[in-house]
Amino acid sequence: MIRRVRAYLGGPGGVPYALLTRAAQGLSGPVTAALVIRHFEPATQGYHYTFLSLLALQTFAELGLSQVITTFAAHEWSKLSLSPVGRIEGDDKAFARLSDLARKGFRWYGAGAIVVLILIGSAGWFVLDGAAPSASAPQWHLPWLALCAATATAFLLLPVWALLAGCGQMAALNRFRLRETIARSLVLWLAIILGAGLWSAAVATTASLVCGAAFLAIRYRPFLAGLMRRHPDVGIPWRQEILPMQWRIALSWASGYFAFYLFTPVTFRVLGPEAAGRMGLTWSLASAVSTLAGTWTQVRAPSFADLVAKRQFGALDRLASTTARIGVSTSGILGLVAIAGLWGLTSLWPAIGARFLPVSILAMFLAADLLHQLSMVQSTYLRAFRREPFLPVSILFGLAVGSGTLALTGPLGLAGPAFSYLVGMGLVIALGTWIFIRRRQEWTR
Repeated sequence: MIRRVRAYLGGPGGVPYALLTRAAQGLSGPVTAALVIRHFEPATQGYHYTFLSLLALQTFAELGLSQVITTFAAHEWSKLSLSPVGRIEGDDKAFARLSDLARKGFRWYGAGAIVVLILIGSAGWFVLDGAAPSASAPQWHLPWLALCAATATAFLLLPVWALLAGCGQMAALNRFRLRETIARSLVLWLAIILGAGLWSAAVATTASLVCGAAFLAIRYRPFLAGLMRRHPDVGIPWRQEILPMQWRIALSWASGYFAFYLFTPVTFRVLGPEAAGRMGLTWSLASAVSTLAGTWTQVRAPSFADLVAKRQFGALDRLASTTARIGVSTSGILGLVAIAGLWGLTSLWPAIGARFLPVSILAMFLAADLLHQLSMVQSTYLRAFRREPFLPVSILFGLAVGSGTLALTGPLGLAGPAFSYLVGMGLVIALGTWIFIRRRQEWTR
């Protein structure tokens, strides 16, 4: 099967695994949702999905550094290689700069792990402790602390994954990520079935952490040991080289939190855990559609960059057009299936359908995703020129969706976040298309 997918994609060995990983992530959402409905009470469902949304706050501790590490590591790795026993070989200066990048990254993420623990722990306490007292509310304090601790520990491994991605190890990483995604999902499902309740997320995160640490220790121990060597008088100046790129990515990533992860915590705080459970479950369904529809854009991104490097702009336009058609049509078909499925559940099994938001609100989320698929292709196209013209679009999107969610969840109820998301995505397409047309004409002359 892998060989067939690889031949279809025409990409390197890691591409089919990346595609299958995205598919596994998209398909695991509905399975998890079914188990949550079966084994969780409505209030527990709300706490579970609020937990997951709050974990994305680690973005504010990472501040885009992993993407910067990958970019800089790839530049230095062009002069380096791995020996048959896994040691780094090649140009001494490039080795020294890569080692300095690694050690600075490890220090950043070491301090960031403490920030993650404090940040998400405190934010979670503020949101979760703000719900009105209820006899059906689960005991959430210890499961939340355990999940925060596991997440902060996993945060320490992020620079290692970023370095490996930049050092030509994407094939091995994608194979591992597919297996890890499957293993994490199975552990989560088993924990839910066995009655772990709110501990399920912490158990799955810990299992993922153990798998990752074991993989790195077994396969990349010599590689990591080499990076810890000190090379005097040779390094990468943080302020001059790393910071100018990092702050742009940090702003984009921070905007992403307000655009994609604020719905459930705000609903929890304003409308309570049961409403948050309905929001989280419905958003997970919409996210699964978006993940599956956006898979093609993600795995074809290197082909965009390759065509730009070869200045084959006609082929680039054809690839962008094909990718957009696939993304939009997949989103539309899966969206109609999701809407029909929810309508059927609501009609045939009202008690199950009541665990979701109304069909009209799901339809707003899915309509916005049609626009999102177009925006993804536009941004992938322009970023292939190694520039980031979409930063103002990302900031506008985050501000529009975040402020709309905060302001409208009270007056409009559960429709507030969906309406804000749809309006924000409309603004993204309007401004993003204008930027895309101008920059494409300028850069492809």
